[in-house]
Amino acid sequence: MKIRNGFVSNSSSSSFVVMVTKRASEAALEQLDEITRLIVDKSYSNVTFAGLNCLKRSSWHTMSGYSNWDDFNTKDIEKKMEELNIELDEGKWSMTEWIEEILGGHEAKAKEFFPDDVFTHHVDM
Repeated sequence: MKIRNGFVSNSSSSSFVVMVTKRASEAALEQLDEITRLIVDKSYSNVTFAGLNCLKRSSWHTMSGYSNWDDFNTKDIEKKMEELNIELDEGKWSMTEWIEEILGGHEAKAKEFFPDDVFTHHVDM
């Protein structure tokens, strides 16, 4: 594994981890919609980090194009989208890009409430 600082131009894979304290996540979810809550519930796992109750998600991809999203089941998300009459603008988003955007919005909202309660780590290999 190569650990580099700064711009990386030829990495074969990349991954990141995001952790959000439960209090920050709950504060954010009170302000966000039903589909976001469903996606957050599916995407994060419970962990303890530095003595704090947190939610963690990770994402990775390889140069060959395989990623954690290849095994992510979106059927319940698609069903909820249908119930709520939400249509994905496929010219703009793939399902996984849209989900990543929603998760990023949740993390940004959590950071508004508790700026020190959102932790990220990115590695190129």
